[in-house]
Amino acid sequence: MGQTRVRTGDDIETVRRYFDLYARGLTEPLLALLHPEVRMVPIAADGRVLVGRDEVRRFFSEMNRDGVSTEPYACRFVSHGERVVAIGSLRQRRFSELRDRTGAWVFEVRDGVVHSIEGYASPADAIEAAAAPAALPS
Repeated sequence: MGQTRVRTGDDIETVRRYFDLYARGLTEPLLALLHPEVRMVPIAADGRVLVGRDEVRRFFSEMNRDGVSTEPYACRFVSHGERVVAIGSLRQRRFSELRDRTGAWVFEVRDGVVHSIEGYASPADAIEAAAAPAALPS
């Protein structure tokens, strides 16, 4: 049988650290928080699924070039079963234009390492996804 694990404050601190490192532009320390085969579905990627640190690094580089910067902010963190939901916004700047939209992310953290991140356009969608049973490993 599978083992159920309760989220700890350490898991929330790992997610807070992720957002702090992103905000400070510290990509390599941020990537070190991620499992080598992390699975990430960013809000700004139109459904694209990224697998592995190298793909995440390339995506971050793509998002912040040609006069565009993308910055996720989280202001609320909620433990939800075996997941952490971060609620905030996604700010995109392109030259003098600023776009700020609501965002939420579901993180799976084990032993201080982020194994997956999935972005949502609404907190309600993220909370619903966090409440869903985890898929069984294939």
